Amino acid sequence: MPEIFLVLVGAAAGGLAVWLWGARRMREQLQAARAEAARKAARAVDWAKSEAAMHLERRDHEIAALRASLDDRDHTVEQARSRLQADLALAQRERAQWESHHAELSTRTDELSTQLRTIAAEHLRDLERLHGIARSLERVAADYTAVLETIDARLRPAAMKTPVRSSRPAGS
Repeated sequence: MPEIFLVLVGAAAGGLAVWLWGARRMREQLQAARAEAARKAARAVDWAKSEAAMHLERRDHEIAALRASLDDRDHTVEQARSRLQADLALAQRERAQWESHHAELSTRTDELSTQLRTIAAEHLRDLERLHGIARSLERVAADYTAVLETIDARLRPAAMKTPVRSSRPAGS
């Protein structure tokens, strides 16, 4: 039996050696496969990182371009706002000047209206006086005419009786 035992032990030792040798090769293949998978994964990660970096760089350029455009628009808006504020300030100053001018003109118009009413009242009084004087002169003219007619009526009969003398000297 010892020989069988030795054969069995030898077979077991040979099987174990084959199994160990096969396990070692398998482990080396697994390690090689694992290393290859790690390299592929590392390359994929590096490729993904570079793609993400390029994508981020493109996005950064787009963001920079949008910021520049926004800054330009902000500058344009600020210029327009400044112009509008200047125009508003000018319009407010002009309005204040026009309101002041309007107030002055209103005051002057009121003064002139008052003066005109005073002058018109004075002229109406003067016209009433002149009208009164004209009526008096008409009465005087009527009285004068009556007096002349009376004188004429009295002198006519006497003139008809008296010869008319010439006011010229005789030798002329």
